[in-house]
Amino acid sequence: MLELVLDHRAETFDPLLDLLPLQEEEIAGSRVKDQYLRFLRQVQNDHIPALLTLGRELMPFDPASHTVGVHNVALHIGALARQAGLDVDLPLVRAAAFGHDIGKFGCRGEDARRIPYLHYYYTWQWFRAHEMEEIGYISANHSTWDLEFENLPVESLLLIYADFRVRGVRDPETGRETMAIYSLTEAYEAIFSKLYDMTPEKKRRYETVYYKLLDFQRFLESKGVPTDLHWTELRRLEDPDPALLSPEQALQALRNMTLSHSIRLMGMVSREESFTQLLEQTKREKSQPGIRTYLHLLEEYNPYLTVENKRKTLALLYELLMHPEGDVRRKAGQIMGMILANSGPKYRKERPSAALDGEPPPAMMALLEETVSLWRQYILQCLHPDRKLSSKHAQRISNSLKTICGSLFAHCDEKEARPLAEPLLEELRQAEGSDRFVLADALYQVPCAFWPAETLPSMLDALENMLKDGDLSLRLAALRCLERLRTQRPETASRIRSVVENSSAPAGEGSLAFAGMRAGVLGQP
Repeated sequence: MLELVLDHRAETFDPLLDLLPLQEEEIAGSRVKDQYLRFLRQVQNDHIPALLTLGRELMPFDPASHTVGVHNVALHIGALARQAGLDVDLPLVRAAAFGHDIGKFGCRGEDARRIPYLHYYYTWQWFRAHEMEEIGYISANHSTWDLEFENLPVESLLLIYADFRVRGVRDPETGRETMAIYSLTEAYEAIFSKLYDMTPEKKRRYETVYYKLLDFQRFLESKGVPTDLHWTELRRLEDPDPALLSPEQALQALRNMTLSHSIRLMGMVSREESFTQLLEQTKREKSQPGIRTYLHLLEEYNPYLTVENKRKTLALLYELLMHPEGDVRRKAGQIMGMILANSGPKYRKERPSAALDGEPPPAMMALLEETVSLWRQYILQCLHPDRKLSSKHAQRISNSLKTICGSLFAHCDEKEARPLAEPLLEELRQAEGSDRFVLADALYQVPCAFWPAETLPSMLDALENMLKDGDLSLRLAALRCLERLRTQRPETASRIRSVVENSSAPAGEGSLAFAGMRAGVLGQP
């Protein structure tokens, strides 16, 4: 019954009660079309509009008016920005804005006291559970503190900007919250008036994010985009001669240029077609400076790639592991590790205590399993490159496994590290020939704290076999791993001492190097 009532609004539009519509042609051209249609169905299935309205009566805040207000501000400005030529995905803006606070209904029990901090987590969980990761990434990362990250898509900027401007004021007598849409400056002043524990550091952070939002607003205005809901058309722009700009105007023009460049690049890495073209340009690039420029771009923007684009990037970087320049191979391997550590959209804010102490939720576990599978695939491709490749190129790829491994474990979360370490150990147990040296070299890059205690005996068995029947380079690699294990995992010290004492140096050149490392592991002078 409540939903029937909500479907019949008054003819006059209220920006805090009525949702702005979205044109069908905008949906057809969206990169998240399937996720957006799934979002509309799920909102109805979960009775979200009715839940928001009931929340206004049952909760100490007004989730309905805030959600509708944020939705309308973000969508209205986003539509005008699209008219002005910016590459804005309006279905993504609309879904992310409408669902940005849906996680507040998931904060129960102890979590209810920390709704402002934990609702992002439950918002992300809702979107991830319904396979809407791209929308969820924008929706769950709408805090003003997200502005402290250097690169954000324009859809994120629109949501954060709208969320900042739609504020509630609580009546001290009734305790009821009244929501309103403020100007950016008014919202900033309202936030400062509420904060009684303002420290110099917190004040500096708030000022930083406010000025970033102010830069974004001025950038929109420079494109003729009004930020007032009463304006429905673009404003006429003046085109002053750059030579006549004042110092402040020139500085703002540079800010606008920088923001425009960042938004354009974020749009490029977000869309399949444009990003595929970028990868093709990278493949065709022959000059060393050009290749390094493309690698720098991929290094900086890889966290914002879609899952499919990350897979395409990994394939390109794998090819670059054959490049004749060592620094290009190293950089390609490092970026591969970064992408593998973050192969899906990540949640980066505070988690509830239950999520920290227990197992990750099913959605996160599915994502981790996909990451582990992808990592296992690239371990095998490094160990056994295509037979059509020359031995020189195959060797370069195999030698790059340690670089990928070091970068992967330097960038992954600790909870994810142990499942990611398991494929490496599986290959080590069954490795033969030259694979053993490549794996031992990679094994050294894994922090010893990430190895579960139950895996240590089989790891020591594999290293012991290398000491017994390997060539000199393999024995030295094994000793290096054993020395690190001995110092970082003291429970292995006695077993390692026994293994090393029973080893002997190979005859010939290099025996002194082996003897020196062996003595170091045994703690001898």
